[in-house]
Amino acid sequence: MRAGQQSVLDHLAAGEDVDPREYYMRTICKFETADGKYDWLNQLLAAETSQRFPDRVVYDNHQII
Repeated sequence: MRAGQQSVLDHLAAGEDVDPREYYMRTICKFETADGKYDWLNQLLAAETSQRFPDRVVYDNHQII
């Protein structure tokens, strides 16, 4: 989910650097893997905060369950 004033979202869409305090960007993550080494991920539910930069998006995952 991404929310903010339309002018801020327009700057994001144009690939401009925007202060992350000016918009809200969140995601819920559920992981799935068949590799036993990472089976713990199958049980994990995470909330994710995101920050968009002109050349990348940075995601910070926070375990809920």
